Amino acid sequence: MAKRSHTGLDFDGTVTDVEREALPYSTGYKADVAQHLGIGAEDLESMWKIVETEIQASPGEFGWRDGGTNRIVAPATADPLLLTRVTAEQLLSRLKEAPQSLEVSPARVLDDKLPQDSVARHELLEYFFGRNYGKLETHFRVGAADFLMSLLKLGRLTVITNSKTKGVQTKLAKLREGNPSLPDIDVRGGAEKFTLTPDQIMDGIAAELDCSPHLVRPVFTQRGRYYDVLKESGIFEADSRVVAGDVWELDLMLPILLNMKGAFITRQMTPEHEIAIVQKETESRRAKIAHNLDGLFSVLEELHRS
Repeated sequence: MAKRSHTGLDFDGTVTDVEREALPYSTGYKADVAQHLGIGAEDLESMWKIVETEIQASPGEFGWRDGGTNRIVAPATADPLLLTRVTAEQLLSRLKEAPQSLEVSPARVLDDKLPQDSVARHELLEYFFGRNYGKLETHFRVGAADFLMSLLKLGRLTVITNSKTKGVQTKLAKLREGNPSLPDIDVRGGAEKFTLTPDQIMDGIAAELDCSPHLVRPVFTQRGRYYDVLKESGIFEADSRVVAGDVWELDLMLPILLNMKGAFITRQMTPEHEIAIVQKETESRRAKIAHNLDGLFSVLEELHRS
């Protein structure tokens, strides 16, 4: 009997160029922050770079936090919108508490322009988010349509995404405008790979992973909604099961623990610790790394054969 292969594919960041997609959003967001603080764009950019560099260098301290437990569940660079949000949050906090750390005198920013507490800061950041979310664009990685059509020939393909199904289907429809031969693709949305479910015990899987020395914080594995969507996709029933994504902690960590294989594609902002962790997985032949869609297809083809 023929081997049944099933690929679970993350979409945003894996098939799309998220840095390019988010550039108008981030630009507008920073302009709003500067205007609110009453400072020039150059002054804001100088401070922004200081904070962003520190965030990228400290993945154990900054990142995407689970709403229920407040634990970090992904690096801040997992998504450009997230990095913008975390950078703005830290910048506003430090301007209030330690402006000298940003090489700016307290007089440069009027205190009444700064949120007085975390609640007010959250409300302001949500306002900036709402003002700029509509500026997001759609841009695909080079060769996206050919990649998807080739992948469909390997076996069953399911897109598994945090986004709503409609959002991914809209992007696929746009891709199909220039590539009418691209067939329909099964899309499973709402995976909530960033949501922890501490009460959901997974047999044989520890609740935390120690990834030192690459990462100085624990990695939390109990992501029940992601598990449920993987199960609903039917991937567990296949003989060959491979999941592809651009964020190890969100996309690949759980599937690999569930005895699947992982295909990792890097991005402009992929943190060094994630590359190091996936490279370790390659030693046991459970994962491979690619840097573009041509490379990712080759990796997927090889992992399905092995």
